[in-house]
Amino acid sequence: MLHILEESAVKKNTKAPEAPGYGVGLDLETALRVEVRVRHLTGPQNAWLDLHVFDEGDQLIRSETLALTCAGAADDGDVFRFDADVYRGTGASPGSVWLAPDARKIQFRLYYEVAGGVFTDGLLHQHDLEPDGALTHCGPPSRPRTALSGPGERDRRAAARKVLHGQPLSTLPTGGVGGRATAGS
Repeated sequence: MLHILEESAVKKNTKAPEAPGYGVGLDLETALRVEVRVRHLTGPQNAWLDLHVFDEGDQLIRSETLALTCAGAADDGDVFRFDADVYRGTGASPGSVWLAPDARKIQFRLYYEVAGGVFTDGLLHQHDLEPDGALTHCGPPSRPRTALSGPGERDRRAAARKVLHGQPLSTLPTGGVGGRATAGS
């Protein structure tokens, strides 16, 4: 009764330089495209999908029932289509910022109503989405690593720890060779 012709889900930055009509800033949106062919029977026909969007922790962040529109006739039935943005994520433009959970997964089920009955393909369709950081080219800040450069560096770090723990500065080594105190310091 119900046959998938096409399905895709993609997260995009609609303000990216490669986006048509782009602007300054960031606007993450997740789009879903589904096209199905249904067997034509007499009487009114309806097709829809139940959509669920999840974050990186598998927490539900959006749930909605969305109608598919009739896109025309096919060989042995009719074609129904859904092609729209289904989730608006984080964004920023000059003077404003909005934060939203990072959409990482879309799930949906398809339904078709005709001749007084409701039919489905019986499948849970799922699409994994890339993290927001992959589109913004930034992730959590990395912490620079500094290697110990020798005994002098170790002494300076030890001195800094002593200062933090309340030892008087007069008893700490000061600037000598290799971090060791020199005469008169």
